[in-house]
Amino acid sequence: MTLTTSNFPKPSAAPAPAQPTPAGVPIPADEEIIARPLSNPDFTRLTKKNKNVEFRWVNRAAAAGQRYRQALAQGYVNATSADVDVPTVAFENGAFINGDLILMKIDRKVYLGAIKFNEEEALRKVSPAGVEAKTKAELQKAQGTVSAPRDVKSKIQAFTPPIDSVNALTGDQK
Repeated sequence: MTLTTSNFPKPSAAPAPAQPTPAGVPIPADEEIIARPLSNPDFTRLTKKNKNVEFRWVNRAAAAGQRYRQALAQGYVNATSADVDVPTVAFENGAFINGDLILMKIDRKVYLGAIKFNEEEALRKVSPAGVEAKTKAELQKAQGTVSAPRDVKSKIQAFTPPIDSVNALTGDQK
């Protein structure tokens, strides 16, 4: 519906005197005015209809659509109106689109599996055993590039701090 003067509410017959606000804007005393900001709607407020999926907004235009194609390769697909309500975004061409962003979904177990993998990978990388294994591999590689007698090469060793000093740094009490 187009907003025109013909569909404006009709004023009352005898308007009450206007009460000026602290900002100096007069508000008629007989009208119920609700204070609310004129801000942009929050398109991130999703209402899940399907609890078995996770959502993310993906930039579909960046790098000529490369990020969108990466998300598809990771297992994301376009979210549908059967999965989620997005009250402030129009559903167009089979997808929720807001500017350069498109709402995508992925199976919850797949998503949580990726989060778990990232956590385990991070812990492995900082664990003393993981650091020691990587250091030894790098040491062997470096020893292969050193032109020195074998007995001199064998004196080159990696330093692995005692587990107590690592725990003191990380806050672990194990």
